[in-house]
Amino acid sequence: MNMNKESGHLKRVLIILYYWPPSGGAGVHRWLKFVKYLRNFGWEPIVYVPSNPDYPIIDSNRLDEIPSDIEIIKRPIWEPFSLYRKFTGKKKDVKMDFGHLVNVKTYIQKGWKERLAIWIRGNFFIPDSRVFWVNPSFRFLSDYYNKNKFQAVISSGPPHSLHLIALKLKLKYNIPWMADFRDPWSEYFSSLMLTKWAVNKHTTLEKKILQTADKVVVIGRNMQMQNFENAGIHSDIVMNGFDIDDYQRLEKPLVKKEKFTLLYAGTLSQRRNNSLFWKVIKSLIDANELFASKLNIQLVGKVDSSVLEDIKKYKLESFIDIVDFIPFEEVVKKQMEATVLLLFVDNFEGAKWVLTGKFFEYLASNRPILALGPLGGDLSAEITNTSSGLLADYNDEESMEKAISVFFNQYLDQSIFTFQNKNIEKYSRLGLTQKIASLLDEMI
Repeated sequence: MNMNKESGHLKRVLIILYYWPPSGGAGVHRWLKFVKYLRNFGWEPIVYVPSNPDYPIIDSNRLDEIPSDIEIIKRPIWEPFSLYRKFTGKKKDVKMDFGHLVNVKTYIQKGWKERLAIWIRGNFFIPDSRVFWVNPSFRFLSDYYNKNKFQAVISSGPPHSLHLIALKLKLKYNIPWMADFRDPWSEYFSSLMLTKWAVNKHTTLEKKILQTADKVVVIGRNMQMQNFENAGIHSDIVMNGFDIDDYQRLEKPLVKKEKFTLLYAGTLSQRRNNSLFWKVIKSLIDANELFASKLNIQLVGKVDSSVLEDIKKYKLESFIDIVDFIPFEEVVKKQMEATVLLLFVDNFEGAKWVLTGKFFEYLASNRPILALGPLGGDLSAEITNTSSGLLADYNDEESMEKAISVFFNQYLDQSIFTFQNKNIEKYSRLGLTQKIASLLDEMI
């Protein structure tokens, strides 16, 4: 048993999560890392997760990061995806990811069954499809609390149903509560085909959570301003980050010089796909024979059909390698070997607040970043602050072409191989965990 735990001086915090190893993807990393380091700052984490979740991505390699003697409570969850699969004729092993609603348009285009399923999902499963876990979890955790007291509770969403579990605990026992928003609720449900009643229900629940939580945590300044300060809600910023352990335990790979390699790692959804980028790539290939001979684009992760359509449209198949999934450690290695790291930002109204966790992983990889996103947002500011690359407006063909050409010229004169970003220490997971612990201390 851990000596700190035995000594009894650590305060106990219940952390309610959905994404947890063996789940893969960005959603799991934030709280896996906080749990890893919380004991350093006086808090003993108790993790509450579903025992049978419907994870869209599996990565068992993250299991070894969980502290060996941490208390993890797993309870069954019922999710409607089995019914959806049966209704739409999908196979049992088809993975669903309605959690972030990134491909709603893709589902809608497939036919009336998908449209009906999305409509039912949006108007009956409020706030999301994990809502059936709320009441059983509350009953179980009430009994647990009466037998095993803890000093604080944290909920992290999406899925935002998890906040409702914490809300019930707060209202019954007045336990200090931190609500962590990795994405804002309002944007989370805006893609669905909602009735006015459903919109009101979402809004009422969100307002109740924001007004009841002792601390509201968000991941960036624009998100804080647009979604919380404008509503009169105080929130604290705790960004995503990187864990230097993920990089130090690897034998540092060398950047590969044979090809001008642009790498994107992560889910490339329909909303994240940038058709203009593929058009620009095609123009550069046609105009520059040397560029065509050196170019290699690597897409590591799940790719939406819209991406494949664009690649086919511009006849780019021979320049692109697609790998559906590889373990996180291998992704890190590929990132460190790439010439330039591509960062596609979802194209939607609130994109300025997006500061994806992938950006911080890219920082730790110490390769230049080419981001396609909105000017003047959180990402733009952080790229400038860290001297980590270039951001091209995702609607501006000329700025995209210029940015790619700048990087290609640096590749030709080899200056890109000595690239070094700056001021990234503040994004370490250890330091960010200390901030979480400080907020917990303030609550109690």
